[in-house]
Amino acid sequence: MRNAQLAAGGALLALAAFLFAQGQSLSYYTPLGPGPGFFPYWLSGLLALLALGIMLRAILGPPEAPPNEPPLTPRVAWRGAVAIATIGAVALLIDPLGFRLTMLCMLATLLPTLGYRRPLGVAAIAVAGGFGTAELFQRVLATPLPVGLLGI
Repeated sequence: MRNAQLAAGGALLALAAFLFAQGQSLSYYTPLGPGPGFFPYWLSGLLALLALGIMLRAILGPPEAPPNEPPLTPRVAWRGAVAIATIGAVALLIDPLGFRLTMLCMLATLLPTLGYRRPLGVAAIAVAGGFGTAELFQRVLATPLPVGLLGI
């Protein structure tokens, strides 16, 4: 387990260094406030700290007992496959359907797949997640989102 944690920490540290290097070409601050390089700078720094924490925990932490996990069941594999397919469908459908309908469909698919099966709850979360998030982005943050063929 330690080797896996060290490898994961090293990979995350390398990713943080790459993101930091890429962000250096963007301006950190503009006359209007934080520029496009602001978030890459701080997020890559945070990622680097977290990666170092993972690596230090692997090196300095107590030895862990081998995990007593059941083997991968078909149900768990199915849930993972549906989640990955749903995310792929979002990428394909967001332009033709628009943000609102795509998010509504995504949430209506993922929630029951991941275990939340109350029909009214799924419907409420899907509608609030799809339409509420779009309203937040468009009205409060003034960020345009894909509208789609139906104009929704």
